[in-house]
Amino acid sequence: STPISTITCKVGTTKKIDYTILPDTKKLKIKELNFKSSDRSKATVDNHGVVKTTAPGKVTITLTVIDNHYTQRIKKMKMMIVE
Repeated sequence: STPISTITCKVGTTKKIDYTILPDTKKLKIKELNFKSSDRSKATVDNHGVVKTTAPGKVTITLTVIDNHYTQRIKKMKMMIVE
């Protein structure tokens, strides 16, 4: 399995999550891309991967990619939000 990266941010920070999605073949197309915060009271994330931190604590940001064969790939990033 892929290790989960952890980053530290201050409250009030806006950070863009950089990502690259490469289909396995030319026939494979990305159908859906979703970001989710484990705790929206501490950090929110929009559909473009822009995270805004609002309170201290630990949050996991999850990126889910669904291709045209409805295969899901999930990557997670942990954030430690500090004052």
